[in-house]
Amino acid sequence: MSPCAPVRSGSGRPFPTRAWPRGGLVVTERRVVLYLLESAHGPPLQYWSFDNEQLIRVGRSIENQVVVANPYVSRAHCYLLLTEQGWSLNAISDQGIFVRSEKLEQLPLVPGLVFRMGRNGPFLRFGNLIDTGMEKETLEADDPLSEMLQLDKSRVQREVAEITQGDFFQRLKTRVESLRGTQNPDPDKTMLPTR
Repeated sequence: MSPCAPVRSGSGRPFPTRAWPRGGLVVTERRVVLYLLESAHGPPLQYWSFDNEQLIRVGRSIENQVVVANPYVSRAHCYLLLTEQGWSLNAISDQGIFVRSEKLEQLPLVPGLVFRMGRNGPFLRFGNLIDTGMEKETLEADDPLSEMLQLDKSRVQREVAEITQGDFFQRLKTRVESLRGTQNPDPDKTMLPTR
């Protein structure tokens, strides 16, 4: 099979055949490393390193650059693609990719990001350096998605006000206050039966 021929997944969605850099693409770190992990926070069991690649196919089929022999991994599961914005991970299997139990079709990759291939599949970690101490410890990265998951504080305040002003919440609050009023407020002065 030609390296540029499309590979189709069970869902019928093809891998892209090529990733062409767009004008002005500047990438300082072209090395990509994928680590197969023992568990989400466990040590790496295996790794694959790529230099100067723009498209990396991942799946169970031997036609992929990263072959993961696991029954929860599709033959053509996902691919990494280098774009002007950096590396992205794209699912083509219906099983998807998961980050913190959330199923995603596509996400930007940053070094240290751990993702799972399918709901019950293996964990992989994206990186750009080969971990020379693989057998000794697991690298812990800061939360790479924290910048993406910022709360809108004004929206949160609006929604909290809406909930606390609602009829159900007010009835619940009144009921809790009445139940607390019937209990002994001082646990040290509890009446115990005497002998």
